[in-house]
Amino acid sequence: MKNAVVLSLMVMLMVGCGANGSGMFSSSGGSQPTAVKPAELPETVRNEFEQGIQNYQNKQYVDAQKHFENVARIDPALPEAHLNLALALYQQGKIDQAKKHYEQAGQLFAQAFETRSQSIGGIPPGTQAQPRG
Repeated sequence: MKNAVVLSLMVMLMVGCGANGSGMFSSSGGSQPTAVKPAELPETVRNEFEQGIQNYQNKQYVDAQKHFENVARIDPALPEAHLNLALALYQQGKIDQAKKHYEQAGQLFAQAFETRSQSIGGIPPGTQAQPRG
């Protein structure tokens, strides 16, 4: 069940964020993945993260990888760092490494979602919503 939630969140992130053309999949170029940026970045990683985004957009995937690795090392709980690292690795054909970071990003996104839902009175972890009838 947890894997299904993580997968669903990742699909929503990929598809939903593309609605305005600024998400992971741009609406103008088909389904070419683009790096994503969180709403707020910690000051400690802002420059490194933005350099990674710029490198990724310029198709300099090795350089982007290095920057996103640095961000993930400084702030390992930042899901966008792992997601973008996965994208940079994938573009280089490093599928196994990309998968590891993609899965880690999914887990971190799921944890953040769970934390947010608890803070606004959502469904407690480990329970399921009851259908209304």
